[in-house]
Amino acid sequence: AAWAPPFEALGRRALAIYVLSGFVYAVLEFVEVKLPLTDRLFAGWLSAPAASLAFAAAFTLATLAATLLVAQRLDRRQ
Repeated sequence: AAWAPPFEALGRRALAIYVLSGFVYAVLEFVEVKLPLTDRLFAGWLSAPAASLAFAAAFTLATLAATLLVAQRLDRRQ
């Protein structure tokens, strides 16, 4: 099915994605970028809980996009 490849890419690299996303999130917190980024992108038009949820969804989609790009490059090599 056409919707399966993103889930296959996530399933094959689940542990690596989990570790990498945790690392990126920790860096965002350490450099103190997460809160200003959330405020600038979402807090102006959403409540605080909704802005936090929107940031989490955007972070997840960015992680998915990065995973798909890497998976595409790795699959080309094989």
